[in-house]
Amino acid sequence: MADEGFTIEGHSLTRISAMLAWWEEYGGDLPVPFYRRSQLPNGPMDRRYTGELAEALSSTDASIDVDTVKTIIGPTLFDSSTDTQEVFNPDGWEGSSGDGCRFEFNRSSSHFEFYAIHNTDLDKRYTGSLTGAMSTGTASISVDGISTITGPDLFSSSSDTQTVYNTHGWEGDNDALSRFEWNQASGHFEFYAIDCPST
Repeated sequence: MADEGFTIEGHSLTRISAMLAWWEEYGGDLPVPFYRRSQLPNGPMDRRYTGELAEALSSTDASIDVDTVKTIIGPTLFDSSTDTQEVFNPDGWEGSSGDGCRFEFNRSSSHFEFYAIHNTDLDKRYTGSLTGAMSTGTASISVDGISTITGPDLFSSSSDTQTVYNTHGWEGDNDALSRFEWNQASGHFEFYAIDCPST
């Protein structure tokens, strides 16, 4: 393909392509001054991938293997469904085996690090009705008629109830529709939306 006169800081497209080929073949520093991502979008340092945790991940785990890896942006380093990659966990993420994750290459540390994990065990949101009137001073109240918004179906029976905490000090009428979610830090369910009371 002809360069058609297009350059980046004086380097032709042919020269740029040669630089990237050098990186992919030999690694290390480019043989010319490093270019910002805005100058070389999807450049050799921009490597992001998605995959699944090969085992449970705790906040104290330094690293863990990831499998079923697919490329988001950057070179296709994983071309087999059996390929795995060790990914480091400096931010203390948690997850269960099989949870989806995203990771990227950190040039400073020279390894891959997580930047997102979809934890299906922690992502729990439900809707249900208050079993009584709730005032701003009510610490918690039971909810019934529960259905799942996202996460596992923990409430399979229409008679199931769940204690939900009123962390925000809201008010609600008896049988008011509410939404609640799991708070991992506090270890209980909390309201995040309630129908406004009639008075």
